[in-house]
Amino acid sequence: MKVLWGPLDQTSLGLEQAIICIWIPWSPKAPHVHRSGIIYRRISEASEPFAENDRFIQDELFKRSDSIISEYKKWVETDPDFTEEEKKHPYLRLLISADLWNQRDVWLGLSINDVRKIFNPDDVKITMPFDSIHTTSSGFVARQLKNNDPSTFTATWYLNKNLKSEILIPIS
Repeated sequence: MKVLWGPLDQTSLGLEQAIICIWIPWSPKAPHVHRSGIIYRRISEASEPFAENDRFIQDELFKRSDSIISEYKKWVETDPDFTEEEKKHPYLRLLISADLWNQRDVWLGLSINDVRKIFNPDDVKITMPFDSIHTTSSGFVARQLKNNDPSTFTATWYLNKNLKSEILIPIS
């Protein structure tokens, strides 16, 4: 899709004219089969869908979401790293993704100080304070250590730079 960008004024766009911008997201559940049974594929140079008859291309379209689904399955099925003592206690585990189908190139470009302000804000009194925030190779880890033994399992938030999060909360 081409996007025209630039200053528009009364002289370049008449009163009875308008510009409509439409964003059609990439679909992980391709291919889309028309009710007539035809499989269409979008070609970047064309404004009309292209009827795809090549079996190899059709198979590749069907496999498009497999890697994403496999990634989430692995994420869900991989248990957190706990010590033997921590494994004896129940916990709540939340997996969060800001971009479920990896449609956008999401990347958190914040500094450690910015992340510390988000996880432990000064001006908000109703919050779960994460008072220990550190960088990791994939993003940040925030832990709730205040009034807790740092050697035991405490509320922990793993925030990856691609905005996928894993939040672990021990349950008494």
